[in-house]
Amino acid sequence: MNCVDGTRSEGPPSSGAPESCVNATPADRDESERRLRLALQASGLTLWDWDVVNDRIAWTPALRALTGLEAQRFDGSRAGLLKLAHPDDRPRLSAALDRALTGPQELGIEYRIVRPDGAVRWVAEHGHVLRDAHGRALRMIGTLADVTRRRHTEDALREVRVSAAEDERRRIGHELHDTFGQHLSLMLLQLSTLRRQVEQQPAAHPHLAQIDRLYRTAHELDEALDQVELQLRPPALGELGLEAALIHTANAWTADSGIPIALHDAGLQDLRLPPLMETTVYRVVQEALANVRRHARAQRVVLNIERDDEELRVSIADDGRGFEQAVAAAAPARSRHLGLVGMRERAALVAGALEIQSEPGHGVTVTLRIPLDGPPVH
Repeated sequence: MNCVDGTRSEGPPSSGAPESCVNATPADRDESERRLRLALQASGLTLWDWDVVNDRIAWTPALRALTGLEAQRFDGSRAGLLKLAHPDDRPRLSAALDRALTGPQELGIEYRIVRPDGAVRWVAEHGHVLRDAHGRALRMIGTLADVTRRRHTEDALREVRVSAAEDERRRIGHELHDTFGQHLSLMLLQLSTLRRQVEQQPAAHPHLAQIDRLYRTAHELDEALDQVELQLRPPALGELGLEAALIHTANAWTADSGIPIALHDAGLQDLRLPPLMETTVYRVVQEALANVRRHARAQRVVLNIERDDEELRVSIADDGRGFEQAVAAAAPARSRHLGLVGMRERAALVAGALEIQSEPGHGVTVTLRIPLDGPPVH
């Protein structure tokens, strides 16, 4: 009968076999297998069959070609499957398998595998669980497809969108500075001049209070505009680098929010990183601080930046009210904070990962990890 990718097994068909496989003649089965092989080749899919009870996964030529492993180097177990996955993706894959085996949902996940030659490939895996009369999982049958090209295309498109968004931010920031900023500066100068003139005319003194209110309003608008410009244009990021921009941002954020920030950095002095990496770090810190101000009710924030030969680690920790991670993860996608989605997308652009740790009453820690594959850019 047809098992996986056109391979055949002898003996009576299993209880999970389609009825057509049980009653078909040898010629019919050969034709069915030929059509299945053609369909799989056309779709780029690889079939797999996992005997859950005995923990045995069928190993086929197509799977060997995809993973680059010889059959004898794969023991056909769940643990062996997890070893194929990228270390950073193993917990996510294991959790997805557990959910499919114990819950009503099907298996559906995209993750990375690491071939013996070190090449990393993205795969999409889908599976259907076959159960006994008591609902216990007996087998899982599914497909595996190489989606590396699609993932790279999506990453490239996302990078273009982010780059375009950054260009638009800078353009708007320049427009605000060159138009509204100049007009507000001129207004403040004219109000100061008007006040001095009114002071010299005793009969006009009753108007001083009104002029002072106008001056305060214009000054508040000017400060608000500075904050908008700060959000749109990373200060000194292009000219002076990430460290100077983060120091400036931390000081400005503390002055505006009243919440002190303890900034610790190691390995950033006089170091220049690729522009996209610097922008990613800056925007993640910026968004994390915005979330602290909007939601945390914190009294203190610690911004920690470390760099070694392997990765750049950035963490933003507050002592605010925190949240229950399981409840937040279960919330509908449209109700989750869009800032977190944006931070994760930015991290993915530089092959990084974003981790969120929180407990009610114990604050939130946002950690960004970015691998440093090549030499630093000075």
